[in-house]
Formats: sequence, structure tokens, C-alpha cells
Amino acid sequence: MNKSQFLKALSRRKFIKNSVVAATGTTILPAIITACNDDDDTPSFTPEGDYGFFEGVASFDPTQTQVILWTRYTPASNEESLPQLILDVATDENFSQLVASETVEVDTNNDNTVNVDVSYLTSNTKYYYRFRNETSDAVSITGETKTLPASGEAAEVKMAVVSCANFQAGLFNVYGAIAESDVEVVIHLGDYIYE
Repeated sequence: MNKSQFLKALSRRKFIKNSVVAATGTTILPAIITACNDDDDTPSFTPEGDYGFFEGVASFDPTQTQVILWTRYTPASNEESLPQLILDVATDENFSQLVASETVEVDTNNDNTVNVDVSYLTSNTKYYYRFRNETSDAVSITGETKTLPASGEAAEVKMAVVSCANFQAGLFNVYGAIAESDVEVVIHLGDYIYE
């Protein structure tokens, strides 16, 4: 059927009928779709008080295939259940190449800390990691860590050594310099704070 035959077959009465049906459908359909939305039945959670990852993240005790990752989570004042965090480990800082993503429970007996021994990693590889809480939408800073090289994978290692630090005296610019350097390992030989 060509255009002129189609227009002849379409009477004024059919055109008005089809227009009314289409207009009614575009008016009613969004209301029906919205009414079927399951999100309206789910109570939303709005975190209250100070909550999040105030102490940052840390990695330590690497081997060729494992590393321990740590954080501390402060729950929102209205989080009633034991907080569960998700640990993401990736080979890129955008977390598009995840190598691990697992749920971990906060240890309330150890001041709301978490430490996870991540296994099955590749030797001499840099990894990015973060912790997040889907209940409060809190996300830690992104940490970086590196596994130890296997025999023959590295000819040298760039290392920084730091020692005792007096918290009240300040002068912590050396830690910033280390963070901005290309150092691969930091060894801390002393205490961080004195009373």
C-alpha cells in the first residue's frame, strides 16, 4: 500500500479514534509503570551522624600471591545491624578490572576494624583496593599495594625507611614525600605516637 492509498483508507473517524487511543495510552502508561515500581515498597535508609572510613586504608605483609588489607569503619548512628563492607581489588584505579570483590564483616571486638588476607594474586603486580558500605554509601580512599616479585622478576627494589614520629610535634612532610615518590616498599621501624 503506497502513501496515497493509505491516506484514502484512513478516514477522519479512524484518525480521531487512533489519536484518542494514542493520547490516552501516553497519559495512562507512565502512571501504570510508576505504580508497579518495587522501589516504593523498600524503605530508604538515610545515614545519620559521623560515619565512614576516617582512618583510611593500609596494606601489609605481602607475599608473591597474597597481601593483607586493612581499614576501620565508623558506622552511622542509626545503623542497627553489624556493618558489612565490600572489599574491591583491581588492577586499575577505576576498578574496571576487578580481581576480587568480597563481603567482609566489621569486627566490633577490635574497634570496628577489618583485615582481609587476599589470596590468588599475581607476583610483582600493583593492585588498587577500596572498602565500601552499600548501606551508608560510604567509600574509603583508594589504596595501592604490590605483591612481592618471584625469583628473577626484579633486579632492584625502591625502599623508604622511617622511624619514630612524635604526633604532637608534627613535621610529617616526609610521609607526603614518600607517598608522591615511586617507592615500592615502606618499612617503619618505630612508634607513630608518644603520649
